[in-house]
Amino acid sequence: MSRSFEAARARAIDRGMSFIEGLSRRRGGLEQFGSGLLYCCSFMAATARDPGLQSRASALTVDAFRAWTEQRSQGLYDGTAASVTTAAQAFDAASRIGFTYPHVRRALRKLALEHEVDEYFSYDPRVEPPPANVPEICECGESNLRGAKKCTQCGARLEMVPAMRVWYLSFTSAYCGSRFGVPLRIRYEDVMEWLPTMRKYRTPKQGDVAFHDSVYCITHIVYTLNDYGRFLLSPAWLPQEYEFLATHWATPIENNDPDMAGEFIDSLRAFGLTENEPAIRYAMEYLIDSQHTDGSWGLKEGKIDYRRFHATWAAMDGLREFNWTRAGLSFPKMKPKLLSWAKGK
Repeated sequence: MSRSFEAARARAIDRGMSFIEGLSRRRGGLEQFGSGLLYCCSFMAATARDPGLQSRASALTVDAFRAWTEQRSQGLYDGTAASVTTAAQAFDAASRIGFTYPHVRRALRKLALEHEVDEYFSYDPRVEPPPANVPEICECGESNLRGAKKCTQCGARLEMVPAMRVWYLSFTSAYCGSRFGVPLRIRYEDVMEWLPTMRKYRTPKQGDVAFHDSVYCITHIVYTLNDYGRFLLSPAWLPQEYEFLATHWATPIENNDPDMAGEFIDSLRAFGLTENEPAIRYAMEYLIDSQHTDGSWGLKEGKIDYRRFHATWAAMDGLREFNWTRAGLSFPKMKPKLLSWAKGK
């Protein structure tokens, strides 16, 4: 690995972190990006190999967690299943840098039982596959019941959430709940039972939206199984997902999409690929070259929004070094099933 490449890589990561730190210092920045900053920085703090990046990420995690709790000064629970999910996700993220709130965990466990499975996921993974009739949130802001075709608030025609997206949103939520010790009436492993059925990944030729959902489904299968950067995975456990990533890694570069490129790179590296692989090196060089002068990545037009923040987060994860613990799984008992599914059984 050349010194010039390593130096450029280190500068890009440093500038990206400075951009994220700058967001937190903006008026209302922590309020706007609080939960996103919490997840981004807690994962970096827990898995970064570089001590300097780890320290900076830890400090921002503390600030982001404080902002997130202050936003909810009236209480974490508002009577909805969504508030239980959100709290479990946030406290799980905070736990990665050593925060322990056993009383919150106990309270959330009780509250989680107040709601049915379909209130958390819009369907019940124990008895049916991810459905294709869950409406998107209407432009007026109204959330409508499953199966609704028109908004009950404004009467607008509703678009449906693709079934694959319904599934990956459900297993990421189930992962956070299970990891924090607050199962959302169902275990992560139970939601993942649909993996063999949902392996209908779409190529770029089959449409941008379908390809995008396939990519983010696969990367989040990787993230939830490797504990967001703690464990290395074997391609033998997820051969279809590995093959998809290895086949289509250049697509986001061709489309000038650093957000997706970052997720491709860190997912492939989770399977053991290194910077010595020509494809990984090429993709990293693309990320370095596509960084904006302010340290961010993504679309630069208009105000800084969550999309640009997420693109910066994803690009940094694509470039930074992970302090891999070992080969393993977040849920070790899933290994026999993964191997069985890999063989088509």
